[in-house]
Amino acid sequence: MRKTARSALVIVIIASLAAASGVAAAPASSPTQLPTLEQDLRNEINVVRAQYGLRPLLPSPALTTAAESYTRTMLRRGFFDHSSPNGVTLAQRLRSRYSPAGYARWTVGENLLSSSEAIGAKRAVELWMDSPHHRDNLLSPTFRQMGIAAVHQQSAPGVFGGNEVVVITLDLGARSTS
Repeated sequence: MRKTARSALVIVIIASLAAASGVAAAPASSPTQLPTLEQDLRNEINVVRAQYGLRPLLPSPALTTAAESYTRTMLRRGFFDHSSPNGVTLAQRLRSRYSPAGYARWTVGENLLSSSEAIGAKRAVELWMDSPHHRDNLLSPTFRQMGIAAVHQQSAPGVFGGNEVVVITLDLGARSTS
């Protein structure tokens, strides 16, 4: 047996013994909210919007709650997408927290960002501005409100590969009675 094959066999045996003895694999680390980054993002987004003659986006508690919940779900379940693995779309997800009930018009959008390195608000907004769809969301005159979540996790599962990651969710919305 070659040395690398023997090493792999030893690792498999150790993993099997740990599983048989009831020792669990190391869980993903706990997520940490980044409130300073969130505030910096709100400011930077509105600075960019002002440069294009657009009104600032106002903070929405409902959209913020939706963004926080979804960001933590992505980190916990190890996926990164606007739709959840069970097929729940952005609009379906936001409808439950940012309801269209009682409004004649309702629209929502979302920007996501994942970074394996620490990231600042200016860089995050630059990356979104470099992406046509994300740029359209940031510069849309239709949106009036935003909710932001920025969460760091030392070791995230799934698509994050057990690595350190910062995930940012920007949920955008507008509701009107006319």
